[in-house]
Parts: sequence; C-alpha cells; structure tokens
Amino acid sequence: MAKSLLSVLLLILPVMMVYAQTEDSSAEVKVKIDKMPKFEGGQSGLSEYLANTIQLPEAGAPGSGGGTVVTKFVIDEKGKVGQVTIVQGVNEFYDKEAKRVISQMPRWTPAMKDGKPVLMEFTLPISFPPS
Repeated sequence: MAKSLLSVLLLILPVMMVYAQTEDSSAEVKVKIDKMPKFEGGQSGLSEYLANTIQLPEAGAPGSGGGTVVTKFVIDEKGKVGQVTIVQGVNEFYDKEAKRVISQMPRWTPAMKDGKPVLMEFTLPISFPPS
C-alpha cells in the first residue's frame, strides 16, 4: 500500500501571504513574508510523511475511485498545524482522510517576516490514486 501511495501527486500551492489581526478589530491584514514555512525534510519529507500516513480504501470499496482533495490549514508561529479545512472535496472517505493526515502533521519550521516567525495559511492538494 505504501508503494501505491508514492504515486500520490503532491502540488504544494502555498498562499504567499501572512495573516495577522489588527489591534482594534478582527479584520485580517495580508503581508508578504520573507521565508516560507518548511516541512522537516522539505517536499520529499512531506511526500514521505503522506505516503506513510495516508490510508486508502480497499479496492472496489465505495469511494475508492481516486481524486484530489484540496486542503487549507494554518501553520502558526511555533510551526504547529491547525485550522484544517477542506476547500474542495472528493467524497467523505478521502475528505476525512486528508483532514486527519494534515491535522496529525508534525511541526513545521514556521514562516518568517523581518526575522520573526509568523502565522501563515497554506494550501495543499492531495491526489489519491484509484484503489
């Protein structure tokens, strides 16, 4: 099963903005960052994590036809992943699995702005092959 997961296509489409709140309201302010957040081991480390963590449905099971789930999550100033949402789903199984795997990710190296770690929203499509 892990070998078939290696064929999972990963496209990391980071949102190149940092979200902050103003002092007098809950309005979000977008600012450019200096350094993107990084998963331990880079993209190959992320691919390995997903290949080792994603569980595919049994062949022929309902919802085993494959597809791409687009996830969105926040990497906070300490590198912790949170606020995981499904932007574009496929079916209940793949959507729940994508959310589970993203929610359980180890800490990232956070994004940086002016030498300080900052919160950043990140978008990650995960393509599931047909099983």
